Amino acid sequence: MIEFIRRRNAALWSYRRRKPAVETGPQRPVTRPNQPPAWATAPTVAEPRPGRAGWLTPAQTWRANGGRW
Repeated sequence: MIEFIRRRNAALWSYRRRKPAVETGPQRPVTRPNQPPAWATAPTVAEPRPGRAGWLTPAQTWRANGGRW
């Protein structure tokens, strides 16, 4: 059964017409921005909501802020 499917797919690919190459505009290299966005550097603060357990523990805050207070 596997051999039959493989051969059938190979035949379909061999008869498939190729699309012409499309010229795209100049591509600029993907680089990281010089500075991260403001929301990425802001400290993590828990929002008090009714029915929730409470604030983050100091250890959770430390981990959420990437080792910063």
